[in-house]
Amino acid sequence: MNLDAAVEALEALARGATARGQVSCAVDDRIAALRWSNPAARNAFDVGMMAALAGHVRVLVGRDDIVGVVVCADPAGGAFCAGGDLDDVVQGLWSPSAGRTMAAAMRTVTDALGGLPAVVRVEVDGAAVGGGAELCTIGDSLVMTDGAWLAFRQVTLGVACGWGGAPRLARRVGAACATRWLTTGGRVDAASARRAGLADAEPVSRDAWATSLRASPPRAVQAVMRQVRAAQAGHAAGVQDEVFAGVWGGEDHGAALRAAGVFERLRGD
Repeated sequence: MNLDAAVEALEALARGATARGQVSCAVDDRIAALRWSNPAARNAFDVGMMAALAGHVRVLVGRDDIVGVVVCADPAGGAFCAGGDLDDVVQGLWSPSAGRTMAAAMRTVTDALGGLPAVVRVEVDGAAVGGGAELCTIGDSLVMTDGAWLAFRQVTLGVACGWGGAPRLARRVGAACATRWLTTGGRVDAASARRAGLADAEPVSRDAWATSLRASPPRAVQAVMRQVRAAQAGHAAGVQDEVFAGVWGGEDHGAALRAAGVFERLRGD
């Protein structure tokens, strides 16, 4: 399923459903903040929120100016994300066909979000359960407060990961650790997530992170992240040279060399 099809599928599933939560996306000087809120359900995603998330991700994919994305939740929700809003899910997605469509679409959306040519930072304060734990696997950086925790509770509900979290988790922490977390549904606190390599061992503030990203030429940041994404997808060799050639000798490259005085030295000025 491609991203356009995922957006359409989720919008179709959301028609007629009661939307309790909201998803917003704001961009400030090349940094996007993707944020959701559903306080009535501990920031769980109803189907309308899934559709809204998909729409925002499609917009971000279509932009060429984004160097960083913050993924976060409304603190008033009392959690990062409690997964899918069970009342809404049972009412609208109980059939295997609807569940399959939702899962395929959300996997496509979360893969697209994590695959942006930008640095993706996920911020977790509170609980990240089920699908919320899967969202923790998206980013290049996972910042957890000391009181935050995650739990892949899908197995305790008789299901498996539906939003692409299992393979992403295995890539991040290794098969043995991922197997333990996924098959037991146990709580993983911030310290354990840091030791396993899922969460940042030395997190920096959002302001410091954003300032550092904005200090670098945007085309160079995006080029580097395309190389990283290609490596994550297992086809790095075919992308590295092409991406490098796309920025070599370009506007940002020339500006950096001029600022360093390289051209003046070559001319003997």
